[in-house]
Amino acid sequence: MLYSFNNFPFRLFGDNVSEIWTGILQLYRDYTGTGMLAGVFIIAVGVLVYLEKDKDRRVLLVLMPILVFVLFLFPLFAWAVNRYAESEIYYRFLWLLPVTVVIAYVGTKILLFVRGWHRIVAAILLCCIITVCGDYAYDNEYFSKAENAYHVPQVVVDICDEIVIEGREVRAVFPADLVQYVRQYSPYVCLAFGRDVTVDRWNLYNDVYEIFELGLPNGITEAQLLSDVCRSNEVHYVIWDSDREMIGNLADFGFTMISTVGKYDIYIDDKAGLR
Repeated sequence: MLYSFNNFPFRLFGDNVSEIWTGILQLYRDYTGTGMLAGVFIIAVGVLVYLEKDKDRRVLLVLMPILVFVLFLFPLFAWAVNRYAESEIYYRFLWLLPVTVVIAYVGTKILLFVRGWHRIVAAILLCCIITVCGDYAYDNEYFSKAENAYHVPQVVVDICDEIVIEGREVRAVFPADLVQYVRQYSPYVCLAFGRDVTVDRWNLYNDVYEIFELGLPNGITEAQLLSDVCRSNEVHYVIWDSDREMIGNLADFGFTMISTVGKYDIYIDDKAGLR
């Protein structure tokens, strides 16, 4: 049976091809930002189309980027991704574009082509183009300057060093804004809940998260409920943000505060038998 192209069940960004196409273009605009660096990349690929003679390099630096970009723009491919995988990962296909490699390679070829003081001028000009077309990474709320060699907040390192026990794993509940860093630093600190629970659209349930982070059922975390749910899930440590309000005191329910790191109080379950 033949179907009209517009009747395909596209669900990635909308219910029809035009909405899918609009969504794809929006993803591309969001990914490329100002678009200037993407423009430099397109020019660089165009230069290689005419100047690159090595077949292997043409495949890697010219043919592959073109095919990836065409696939990304193809609505039927977008539908297939949405059908068999999570639609929110679709923009990651753009990660396959070797933007940095192509621009650096073309820039190097240009510098090898020119001679004498022209090479110095060309190098300065290329650096200026890349600088102007780029963006200052630390303006983004998701980027911050590294505090240590692990590229995680130092407070996470200090807390993990405080609770880790040589020769065994421990389980701890961390504030949601720290959980993504813990396992990056130490494989011996297991988490009561991970970052996936904090993503609303995934609709995952975790009873520790519900009480510790959301403060259910009253909107403010209750020490007794938190101690009970931690014990039922074999959570040995509670890392509590002292800026948050808590009804009651964990110390009244068998948890002892053993240390404070920054604004975070570290409690251990007295019944865990770890100390």
